[in-house]
Amino acid sequence: MIIEVDAEDLRKLRQMIRDLSDQEKALYRSLKKTLGNMKTQSAKEIRRHLNLKAARVKKDLSAIGPNKSDLSARLRCKSRPVGLTRFGAKQNRKGVRVKVLKGGSSRQIDHAFIADLKNGNQQVVIRQTDMRGTEPQKPGVNYPALPHKYRLAIKVLYGPRVADWLARPEIRNPVERFAADKLSENIDREIMAILKGY
Repeated sequence: MIIEVDAEDLRKLRQMIRDLSDQEKALYRSLKKTLGNMKTQSAKEIRRHLNLKAARVKKDLSAIGPNKSDLSARLRCKSRPVGLTRFGAKQNRKGVRVKVLKGGSSRQIDHAFIADLKNGNQQVVIRQTDMRGTEPQKPGVNYPALPHKYRLAIKVLYGPRVADWLARPEIRNPVERFAADKLSENIDREIMAILKGY
């Protein structure tokens, strides 16, 4: 998402501050602060819908710009899946129960389990087989203790991506309106700061 400076804000900035370098300074500070506000607000809007912690949402959000040579500013969101453990997945006797949406109910995933992977991450996984749960088992055999070569491959289960939810109109539109209002507010604050000599 790109932060755009309103024409009226630019006119006000140029009218109040005559020096070009001070104009750029005020705009740079305003954009920088607004970008941080926008990142926080985006995380809040996403967390209204997804059962994720703020730190995990913000991990996918990054602020790009502004800098002294380029006063453009935008919020970028990485497009990567989120493991179900981040949604508070809980192991039970039948499998794993997880709640992805804050407004929804929890879902039971039979035969799934929480595993520590080789990369150190803990994920919700399931054995890859078309006949899951129907294979005959011999009594007294500890299947989890079998050597890895005798086990079926596992598949990591993921929830929705943060980027997909940020792109939804019910989240994106309020964030963009918030950023526009906050930028105007920050520009007013920076104009006064520069006029006072800061």
